[in-house]
Amino acid sequence: VGFCDQIPYLTNNTIYTNIIGHSTVDEAWYKTVVKAVDLETDLNKLLRGDLTPVGSNGDALSTGQKQRVALARAVYARKPLIVLDDVFSGMD
Repeated sequence: VGFCDQIPYLTNNTIYTNIIGHSTVDEAWYKTVVKAVDLETDLNKLLRGDLTPVGSNGDALSTGQKQRVALARAVYARKPLIVLDDVFSGMD
């Protein structure tokens, strides 16, 4: 089961690593997920793209961006069920 909380949890790492997590790397699936959760434009605006470090509090990202990264992680993991806890509340 995948879970995406209303208050997104991000690790002290890059956006890419936060999305991939402990899953096997699949670049084609990664690109599909990033596009599906509408992160493409945000990543293109960041100087380091998905290699931007976010910090444990996600200080480098807006609330909506943090939620999209957390949602991307849940989708990327390809779990048969994803539980979403009001993940769209802070979307920009």
